[in-house]
Amino acid sequence: MKRFLLPISIIAVALLLPLAVHAQSGNDLIVLDDSTPGIDVVINPNPGTTGVIAIETQNASVTVTDAVGNVVFETADPAIKGIEFSFAPNAGTHTLTVERLPGAIQAYARIVSLPEMTALNGVPQLISSSSLAVAQEADFPLNASTPSSTVDFTIPEASAATITANFPGAPVTAQLVATEENRTLATLSGSLIDGVRMKVDSGAYELVLLNNNTTRETVANVSVLPAPATDFDSLVVEAEAAATTTIADTSPATPNNNGLAAACTITISTSSANLRSGPGTGYSVLDYAFRGENLVVGGVNPESGWLLVGTDTGSGWIRNDLGSLDGSCENLPPYDVPYMEASAPQVAIQQSQVPVYRDDSDDDYEEQHEQEYEDQREGNYSGEDDDHAEREDD
Repeated sequence: MKRFLLPISIIAVALLLPLAVHAQSGNDLIVLDDSTPGIDVVINPNPGTTGVIAIETQNASVTVTDAVGNVVFETADPAIKGIEFSFAPNAGTHTLTVERLPGAIQAYARIVSLPEMTALNGVPQLISSSSLAVAQEADFPLNASTPSSTVDFTIPEASAATITANFPGAPVTAQLVATEENRTLATLSGSLIDGVRMKVDSGAYELVLLNNNTTRETVANVSVLPAPATDFDSLVVEAEAAATTTIADTSPATPNNNGLAAACTITISTSSANLRSGPGTGYSVLDYAFRGENLVVGGVNPESGWLLVGTDTGSGWIRNDLGSLDGSCENLPPYDVPYMEASAPQVAIQQSQVPVYRDDSDDDYEEQHEQEYEDQREGNYSGEDDDHAEREDD
């Protein structure tokens, strides 16, 4: 089974431009099935800024891990219909994994990057209570004297609501529980995610908050508001009716000898090829592919020069001229990931300092001869006197 990794960057708030994670043609619905049971989304917040990742799901589990592999959020309950994560400044790289729930034939997801949490209709009423109704909110200090709080609320039948908890500046663990079944729906472990919003259907719930580092005091705000309507459910109905859209190949089916659609593949034709985290040499190298290796192609960047391919251990981007394509490759889904070229390495050339070596014996020799010369001029050279004396004796 292949998994596809979709690298994205959270946009800085100053840009005020939401970025679709994959921006596929036609719609932005991700379909998870037997060919693609899961996807990994690499989240790279801009340094010093905040940002939000929003995901709507059906029959899918969601897990978020930090840069060192620690699980900081997980849910595998169909009661969770949507989630928004608010990342603190300098949160670092995170990976969001979406997979089919056990027993689900197909699962669906839509993921977008936003500068801030989605604006909701209505203003909640601020109250001083740990029991909230729809359209209410409350503040809960989380410090050394009161490190934890529990909030309960009930969503009326035949309705859906969003539960939002923000706790800036502190590593807070938040756990959402369905109280009637005493079932944990989702857990956020103390991390650099400083806010979370979850969409749930009618029922009774409890949200438990715990500050894992009380030296970093915070005031958690919890609010409950009606869930806004989106077109996600209608897109799922259309996908189920068509039963043809997959994340790996949205091109028209090209039958082969078995009457099945031929997936797009690339066969590496060079001795080796880098698999990068994004389209362009400016992205890091994740793995390598070698001559003759056959990889499934799941998409293309807008410039069509780089391909998103799946491997047994993950996925990566590869330049399209490093192999030959085969199968249904005419209408690969485009992924709106910016092309980034590596800058040339800077080279500074400096003149080396060559040391000059001197032989002290040469200096001694020169000094000796200089002294002999002076002695000869003054008539004090002993060697000369001895020579005269010998001649006189002869």
